[in-house]
Amino acid sequence: MADDDLEMYRQAARDWLAANVAPLVDGADPYDAMTEAEAVAHAHRLQRQLAEGGYAGIVFPREYGGQGLTAAHQRCFTREAARYESPLRFNMSTVAIIGPTLVEFGTEEQKRTHVSAILRGDEFWAQLLSEPTGGSDLAGAVTTATRDGDTWILRGAKTWTSGGHLRDRGLCLARTDWDAAKHRGLSMFIVDLHQPGVTVRPIRQANGAAEFCEEFFDDVELPATALVGQEGEGWAVASRMLFHERSAVGGSTIYAARITGRRRGTSGARRQGDLVARARATGGAADDGERQLVADAHVVTTVRAHLIERITAGIRTGALPGSAAAITKLFTATAAARVATIGVEVAGTDAVVAPTPSATTVSYGVHYLVRQATSIGGGTNEMQRNNISERVLGMPRERSEDRDRPFSEVRQNRLPPR
Repeated sequence: MADDDLEMYRQAARDWLAANVAPLVDGADPYDAMTEAEAVAHAHRLQRQLAEGGYAGIVFPREYGGQGLTAAHQRCFTREAARYESPLRFNMSTVAIIGPTLVEFGTEEQKRTHVSAILRGDEFWAQLLSEPTGGSDLAGAVTTATRDGDTWILRGAKTWTSGGHLRDRGLCLARTDWDAAKHRGLSMFIVDLHQPGVTVRPIRQANGAAEFCEEFFDDVELPATALVGQEGEGWAVASRMLFHERSAVGGSTIYAARITGRRRGTSGARRQGDLVARARATGGAADDGERQLVADAHVVTTVRAHLIERITAGIRTGALPGSAAAITKLFTATAAARVATIGVEVAGTDAVVAPTPSATTVSYGVHYLVRQATSIGGGTNEMQRNNISERVLGMPRERSEDRDRPFSEVRQNRLPPR
């Protein structure tokens, strides 16, 4: 691809964004002032707008609603779009995670039906992986899909689904063979979250929000066409979906523009600016300890940005395996917790008690309450360290008592009554 062609694409994108998308004002994100439902509706509109302008699914195949262009085109658009509003909810979970997973494992009908609908902003998807009894052991799923003629009957429960009450569909990992080994008895299914038998219940969090949900499946009928990939090969689909999630959360994905850094509100740059302003307002800028805290926030944010570029380039060129995305995911999680802690230390009691509920300092307290979310969502820090040690550094895998044993013979937790 000639540099001149890419520059023409960049200029066209710059002109289209300026004419069609609202710019961010002083680094502020419009999602900050919206409820979760309003944010999702806004993301729907922005995603449709991108699709109409020819900038949705830049690297997705044309036959499934994408643009069929290169990663260089996506990076070019991402840079230009950084100053404008973006469909964050769609970019993170649906476009960057579900979309590529369906392209890789879906049937031709599934890809033409759902990938194009995702890129148009018509379908909002969820990952239905974690279970109330499973913790980080996703392969230990006890949600069951039982074949009944030409249909599957889904029974069980999932939890920690981001915005599950606002989603349309989900990819659900379920056990289809209890006599196979743990990882080989799973299959992946498309589930309509509005169909009979599905109950979605929000979970109230420490910060007062109810972003995450739990889902219950009571004899939910799924057609044969709901199966994604081959029966019994659901773990391969889930593993690839987790790769896309680590890449998205860590910031190294090529499937969508600007999906991290601004998620849940302020960007790293804006938060640093707030910290500096806060320190100056309270006289802390003259205190060596407080100056060091602000510097620490700047350092981890800057290192994260460069780490993302390096890991992304390494995966793209083949210098690093795809599992190296766990490195950016791990650093993003630890950096988020550190910056949240620094925010409370700088803001002091104003992070807890402020003149008005909308005071800037209150955001530090709220952010602190959920500082561990990124260390859990998309795979815990402990799981990322396992991935890095075994799949990047080549260290030996830790012993597993249930390896190659029929899952029916493995000790399991059972779903609690509800």
